Amino acid sequence: QELLTSSGSPFLLFMIVFIIAADYVKNRRPSGFPPGPWALPIVGNIFTVDFTRTHETLTQLAGKYGDVYSLRMGYNWIVVLNRSAVLKEALVTQGDSMADRPQLPLPLEMTHGRGMIFTNGHVWRQQRRFALSTLRYFGFGKKSLEPVILDEFTHCAEDFLFNCEGKPFDPHLIMNNVVSNIICSLVFGHRFEYSDEKFQKLLGMLDDEHHRNIPHVSDSDEIGCSPQ
Repeated sequence: QELLTSSGSPFLLFMIVFIIAADYVKNRRPSGFPPGPWALPIVGNIFTVDFTRTHETLTQLAGKYGDVYSLRMGYNWIVVLNRSAVLKEALVTQGDSMADRPQLPLPLEMTHGRGMIFTNGHVWRQQRRFALSTLRYFGFGKKSLEPVILDEFTHCAEDFLFNCEGKPFDPHLIMNNVVSNIICSLVFGHRFEYSDEKFQKLLGMLDDEHHRNIPHVSDSDEIGCSPQ
């Protein structure tokens, strides 16, 4: 037993050093990346950010490393932008460089890089062109779309808005019903009543699935200026 213990300790030490060295070589800060705090092996800057006050921590780091800096969360490198002028420069002036979306595992497995939502570049432009030409066939951008929208708004006002009696209400459910019925009218030539249980169940399932598939979108008040 003592022999196994004595021979196992150097091997364990070697494995720890090897894993740390391999992590450093594979996941070190890319060349030309913005500066940022030193990242720990394996976990990166997870302990650098106080996630109970994320926006304050990121602002403090911007004061030290500048309005454009980088962090490593696990194996992923991220770039943090601070101040509205920097955001405008990145998202508007250089919008083409920021046009892509993050490669989330579940959507990537479902779409295999296809579709209008999770693609970018040449493939996205081709699919967008096809989608717009198809939508124009159904009346998108034409006067023929206006009666469908007005008719649905009439049903919405009669079934929802008039029953609110001036009280506050959650517009999320209303918008889901209205938009879904407009799409159904254009594609299938049929709308569903708001009292249709199957229709409401389907909308609820789609809404639940949307929230499950996008866990990185938080309902919390991250910047202290909007209600939950």
